Amino acid sequence: MTLIAHFNSFGVPTLLGDLLLSGPVKPKAEVHLPASRNINRQIFLRPNFYIGGLTQKVVVVNSRLAIAWSGSYGRAANLFASLEPLRNLESIDVDCVRMILEGLDEPIKQELSWIALVATRSGYALATHRVAPIRDYGPITHVTFAGSGGAQFGHIFPQLCSNILAANPTATVEELRGGFDATVFSSLTGEEFDRPVSLQEGWGGGFEVVRLLDGRMTRLEKQLSL
Repeated sequence: MTLIAHFNSFGVPTLLGDLLLSGPVKPKAEVHLPASRNINRQIFLRPNFYIGGLTQKVVVVNSRLAIAWSGSYGRAANLFASLEPLRNLESIDVDCVRMILEGLDEPIKQELSWIALVATRSGYALATHRVAPIRDYGPITHVTFAGSGGAQFGHIFPQLCSNILAANPTATVEELRGGFDATVFSSLTGEEFDRPVSLQEGWGGGFEVVRLLDGRMTRLEKQLSL
């Protein structure tokens, strides 16, 4: 359970993923999140459900391929093991990526959702599995998402898209590109600090962003939201 999404923000393809790792096994050590220390004791969780820690859901396989995943951590390990031969390639064919992903065993595919972002000569392509239908919201296009946080994302995201131009009438396209990503993950983080529903549903704990810039996958780093 998690939240992953893709959107094209003013011409920049972007993958977003949360960090929360949850499951039925109680962790041996205390788990501290930005929202609270020892989170498993601070909020009410349903029986046999625990917050286990944090892990990356957006994986940069190489400079031309990044994948956001949702579902079983163990199955995700199988997924990325199958993609290991692509790690050192300078160029990747999207049909090759789709063939590898479609060729995974059914138990793996049944327990995972994914959004693969592939850099191509003409721009980019997506390879998806068990995600929401791709939609456009004004200037933000190719929007899709998956995970237990999908319902809340689907509620918040269209509002952010409709407000971005109205709230920044003098901003340049470059400023809008850089600002929209921060708007999205700070809004989602705000949900977590406002009430624990997202954590109880198994998503949150922080967010990361990977963008396709100048033909290369680039992780957004050194961000602070207050």
